[in-house]
Amino acid sequence: MRLINAFGRPAPASGFTRASRGVWTGFHLGRSAGFSLVELLVVCSVIAILIGLTVPATQTMMKGSQLTQASQSLYDQFVLARQMALTRNNPVELRFYRFADPEIPGENLKDPKSWVFRGMQVFENQPSGIQTPISNLQRLPTTVILSGGFLSSLLDENVRPPVDATGDPTLPELPRGVGRNYLYTSFRFMPDGSTDLPAAGAQMGNWYVTLHGSELNPKQDTVRDKNGRPINYYTLQVDPVTGALRQFRPQAL
Repeated sequence: MRLINAFGRPAPASGFTRASRGVWTGFHLGRSAGFSLVELLVVCSVIAILIGLTVPATQTMMKGSQLTQASQSLYDQFVLARQMALTRNNPVELRFYRFADPEIPGENLKDPKSWVFRGMQVFENQPSGIQTPISNLQRLPTTVILSGGFLSSLLDENVRPPVDATGDPTLPELPRGVGRNYLYTSFRFMPDGSTDLPAAGAQMGNWYVTLHGSELNPKQDTVRDKNGRPINYYTLQVDPVTGALRQFRPQAL
């Protein structure tokens, strides 16, 4: 004769009590769930494909962010130089440094041909002739450089020859092992807000400097088009007469 439990259902006939079987209603033993090897390989393949698609986009965004950071730093140095010239009633010089980064392959502190423009600093020209630094060296992010040549009339060596600091002990040493292994090009803001740049001449009064990305390997260069022009860049123009600034960022990423 089978016993009937309190819910009107037959109790287990095997002699097990409720205490000995645990929860005997709705409980059964079975094979534990899991992934097969094939399923695991498929998931890993999908993850690898997604990473391959997202990494280039992430790198592009990071480069765009660093270019934005560098452009803000460049603009701030121009503004600082002009404001200090007006405030202190002395000419203020803005220098652009060209040197090698020892941490970048292909650049050598002893080889000027491998140097690039990647720093700037502001100096006040005292009446005594002493040049006093107003700001520290502003170093650009590793992936961004100041372009010389036709992209930057302010840095065109044919128009404004650079100063060689290697043999001048009066010039400041740069940090991170650079010392005086650098060249620099400069111009001045005058106490009335103007500059010492010619209002006419070879550049017809168009004085500007351009920032753009720099790749470590030319084969991996993704910042220039087929004609060698930067795809994403920032140009800052200064009016030689008034010292007014104009910014250009045609394709910001």
